[in-house]
Amino acid sequence: MMDGGVIWERRNIRKIGLLFLFLYILNLNASIYNTGIVLDKRVIGEKGTLKIEELKVKTDDGEVLKIKNFLWSEKNYNTLVKKGEKIWFRIDEYGGILCGFRRDFYVKFLVIFTFVLLFTFLGKKRIFSVFSILINLFLFIFIFLPFIKKGVNPIISVLI
Repeated sequence: MMDGGVIWERRNIRKIGLLFLFLYILNLNASIYNTGIVLDKRVIGEKGTLKIEELKVKTDDGEVLKIKNFLWSEKNYNTLVKKGEKIWFRIDEYGGILCGFRRDFYVKFLVIFTFVLLFTFLGKKRIFSVFSILINLFLFIFIFLPFIKKGVNPIISVLI
């Protein structure tokens, strides 16, 4: 009886270790991205339909960097920034390139707003709905992802 508990604990320790390893790898990959606030912007060049802006950005670490923002004639693909806006950019061997706006506040707000709506309008069923969300997250992280990692077909792993 005791041996089963020891095996169960070892499996959980392995899963927790793999989760931390996965998060560590994500963190290593994300180290080329940075966030900051736009201090100044100016146009440094134009070639045909391309306009290049140079943004002076103060990072969250306090460092001031100059990054580039490429503006095309197609308005849907452009990221137009103003002074004082929080942005997200990538640093590579060619310098900094604007990736987009910081949206972490909006994502957090939407998650909290969703749970407030769940608790407000669902009444007695709210506990079951939150519980089912947590079960689905658990199944996805600890069952579905390990099956895919082992090479099992994703459709079959969902059915299991």
